[in-house]
Amino acid sequence: MAAGMRDPSGPASLEAVADIVDTLNRRDGADGLREAILAGAMRVTGARAARLLEAAVDGNMATTAELGRPAAHERADTVTLTVGDRSVGRLLLWGASDAGRTVAARRILVRGAALALDADAAQAELRQERALGRRLAAAVESLRYPAEPDTTVKVVLSQARGLFNGDAAVLVAAGEGPPVVAAREGTDPLGEADLAALLPPERRRGLAGGTPWSGTLADDCPLRGRGFVSAALAAVGGGASLGYLGLLWRGLEPLVPRELEALGDYAAHAEAAMTSAVLQREVRELTALDPVTQLFNARYFSARVDQEAQRAQRGCQPLCLAVLMVDGAGDLRAAGRGAAADALLAALAQHVVPRLRASDIGARIAEDELAIVLPEATGIAGYAVGERLRIAMRDDAHLEGCTVSVGVSCMPEQAHDAAELVEQARSAVIWARRHGGDRSFVYDRGVAESLVETERAERARDESLIASLSALAATVDARQPGARGHSDRVARVASILAAEVGLAGPWAEQVRVAALLHDIGKVGVDDDILAREGPLEPHERDEMRRHAEIGHRMLAGGVPEPVREWVLRHHERVDGTGYPDGLAGDDIPLPARIIAVADAYDALLSDRPRSPARDVHEVLEELMRGAGTRFDAAVVEALVELVRRGEAALSATLARGA
Repeated sequence: MAAGMRDPSGPASLEAVADIVDTLNRRDGADGLREAILAGAMRVTGARAARLLEAAVDGNMATTAELGRPAAHERADTVTLTVGDRSVGRLLLWGASDAGRTVAARRILVRGAALALDADAAQAELRQERALGRRLAAAVESLRYPAEPDTTVKVVLSQARGLFNGDAAVLVAAGEGPPVVAAREGTDPLGEADLAALLPPERRRGLAGGTPWSGTLADDCPLRGRGFVSAALAAVGGGASLGYLGLLWRGLEPLVPRELEALGDYAAHAEAAMTSAVLQREVRELTALDPVTQLFNARYFSARVDQEAQRAQRGCQPLCLAVLMVDGAGDLRAAGRGAAADALLAALAQHVVPRLRASDIGARIAEDELAIVLPEATGIAGYAVGERLRIAMRDDAHLEGCTVSVGVSCMPEQAHDAAELVEQARSAVIWARRHGGDRSFVYDRGVAESLVETERAERARDESLIASLSALAATVDARQPGARGHSDRVARVASILAAEVGLAGPWAEQVRVAALLHDIGKVGVDDDILAREGPLEPHERDEMRRHAEIGHRMLAGGVPEPVREWVLRHHERVDGTGYPDGLAGDDIPLPARIIAVADAYDALLSDRPRSPARDVHEVLEELMRGAGTRFDAAVVEALVELVRRGEAALSATLARGA
């Protein structure tokens, strides 16, 4: 008989009921169990329609199957399906017979249906627990491999989101003061009000006691305004010593008890992974030798120079310090050739070691700086050591003519303590580099004060020039439909990208300046060409392409030479088909490759006459299609990761004109 059709012969016999119950025992939820229950109930009772209700995630009863259609305003008989004292569902029947001979059959069916549903629920729970166990094992496995603390935290958040299908994850730092977000993924920064609502004192106490929490966010919770509806939290470390791991969902997704237990287990593994990462970094830092130069590292140097300064003061003996820098190493790093810069530094170290006395100390004190501590040596002795090293490096045929600048300071003639000794030696090496490099210089207070004044004047001049050029760049943007604010947005994205790919501090700032000025040469392009909505003629396209060279000439003498070079090269392509010179691969400076990606990212997000704005995901797909041909693949990958982490969200919003 077709499911849901009424048996014309009336309610089924007890023998038929036995067959129905047997059928239920051989089915599971994926193979029509619930429909079989309804069909059997209609056959046993002669009902015209039936409906099965079971408990949903939120605790309310929800329909899971129905057969037939009740008449309007017809009342249903309700039968509760129980196993022991537990309700596993409700059966609603319309038009069921109340004849005495159906009572026993109905009782048998109800009992069989309840047991079948209970068994099915147990099997489903077992399957879910096994799947959760597999996901938890995979997430924990990903935390086993050593990494830097920042990377480990990113993995912790990413795996937590994947494990529980979260829309966002946060790591909240614990402490005596109000909680603060240490890391986040999938959400904008959380403020004090957000965290106060997410982690009220009583909840924090429960979490610190080892009880994870999950539930629906209150209606007045600020996170509701961001679209988040539910959350889960677990302490990281005993007593929440490392803070709290939080998950946020945009739907009603509170975790069930077995998932909460898994969240607690995962948080414990996260604590172990993060603690291990920090300890491993500390062990590396405490190791005395720098791996590149095999000289002592900066931590060791800092401790030893203090000791030597105190010893010199007690014994009324001189102490000299020489700081050495390979000229051009910073430019190599800015071009993405960090390994080449390290090779030069290692070569310099090889020249340093044979010239050290038993009491001298050689160390790498910064990315491109070596230092030699010379106990009981005067400034003249330090100068002589520096000169010998400088000449040896200059004459080394394997170093392709690289040179060294040396700065020297001495106690007690110039410096009074270790900190002043280091500061003065660094000031001296800066003076040597500003005067052409490949020279040694002994610190002189009068010269140093003059250098400070010169730097201050140059900084003021540079800031004024950059401000003027920025205003000009903004004017150029305004001449192009849809490009208002383009240069400023490209500068912001480029500086974030530069830091992401390893260009730190001053280099990231110079990349920002170059990106801000990358289109400055368009001041020399005809207004009609800039405003053209249709395709350009070949000669017009050639004129447009000249803007990189025009910008390079305009910036002569006004900005550092590397900035000019990056402006000139920002339309070169890694496959060699760009302009103006068709450079390829690593021949294109890394900052120029960064600016190219940032420029395309903003342009594709913007609404322009020849190219309407695209969704950020479409933009990233377009950039990935050009990775390795038009764009540097590593830079594109870094941008994709930044957007995934939410770091570039503000730039994307600005690019849309918000």
